[in-house]
Amino acid sequence: MNPTSDKESTKAFYGQLRGQRTKTMEAIEALTGDKIDPQNFHLGNISLEDLAISLARIDTGEYDEKQFQAFTALRFLNLFAEEQNLLETELDKFESESGQQRQVINGFFTKTKESANARMTGGVCVSEDNPIAGRSPEKQMPNIWDIENYFQFVFQDPETNRCLGLVLLHHFEENGEKVLAASLNPSSTFLFSTDEVSVFKGLMHSLEKFAKANGFDKILMSKNKQIRTNRTGGKFEQAMEERRKQINKTFTFKEEKNFSYKPHNYKLKEMDVIWEK
Repeated sequence: MNPTSDKESTKAFYGQLRGQRTKTMEAIEALTGDKIDPQNFHLGNISLEDLAISLARIDTGEYDEKQFQAFTALRFLNLFAEEQNLLETELDKFESESGQQRQVINGFFTKTKESANARMTGGVCVSEDNPIAGRSPEKQMPNIWDIENYFQFVFQDPETNRCLGLVLLHHFEENGEKVLAASLNPSSTFLFSTDEVSVFKGLMHSLEKFAKANGFDKILMSKNKQIRTNRTGGKFEQAMEERRKQINKTFTFKEEKNFSYKPHNYKLKEMDVIWEK
């Protein structure tokens, strides 16, 4: 990929991207001992931290067979999926908020062992808040997967099957109402290559449709910014904030509710309403 724009900002961006690609290839070669073919390497959602951790765990046999297969399948898709062109013409297009550029992605409401890996793609700090493989049930530590009212809304590219992130969901009945708490975390790579405002609107449309079909009264997001999204500082978070201001209503649980256990024992208490029937 070569820059075709005369803009200095585009050239600088391209140089940073090319430099990061080279460093990532060198790091993967150092971790795995395998030679990377530059022609077949795509930056995608590669996480060197995930790679190092997974290699260490595979060596010690901490993954069961199903978890290992799901994890490696996800990593393979992320590693070799075709990346978006980041030329100036494309960057101009991604800045559009007109909603005229329609992109279809698949979404799944699920709670399976395989879908647990979507939390890594979503870049959330609770991505490893799971049962410990090989440990008997009575010796398991509390984890997010054991929270009965927890599930996930996972989204996926229909052409490459690449995971594009997820929404972490908890459902409750409080004060005679049925409420759905949402933590929205599309992958940063996906947001970088598309219209962030349109992504938020699309996710909300799907969540609202699900809420209506399942008798929910409200959709909430935590006032704790570390919980509500990891996609901070951009137009996606701005769209969330605009929705919060538009509705301008809050919701408070009588008692704190578990959001997760590790590495942070997050709680749900003070919430903002982002939809109500």
